[in-house]
Amino acid sequence: MLLPAAVLAVTLAACGERNVCSEDGEIEAFVMSQRFVTNALRAPATARFPYITASGVSSTHRGGCLFRVRAYVDAQNGFGANIRTAYQADVEYTSGGRWRLVDLTM
Repeated sequence: MLLPAAVLAVTLAACGERNVCSEDGEIEAFVMSQRFVTNALRAPATARFPYITASGVSSTHRGGCLFRVRAYVDAQNGFGANIRTAYQADVEYTSGGRWRLVDLTM
C-alpha cells in the first residue's frame, strides 16, 4: 500500500511544477517588467500598471528564457502631472529565480 501513495505524491508534485522558460512564464515576466519600469521613473511611488488582460498589453515568450513585454504605466512626471507612458521591456529569466533586464524602451 505504501507504493501507490508514493507514486501519487510524486505525480502531484510534478503537476505543480512549471517551466518559467516557456509560455508559463509570460505572466511572471509581465510582473517583473514592472519592477524595471518603476526603477526608471521620476516618481516611482505614483506608478500604476494595467492588468495583463488590458488592451494594448502583451507578454510574449521569445525562446529560451527571454520574454518581450509591451504595456504602459501611468505615473507622475517631473512636474507632477500624471502621464501614460508606453514601454517595451525584454526580460530574461536566469537561474535562482532572478530576472534580468535586457532592454527597456519607454
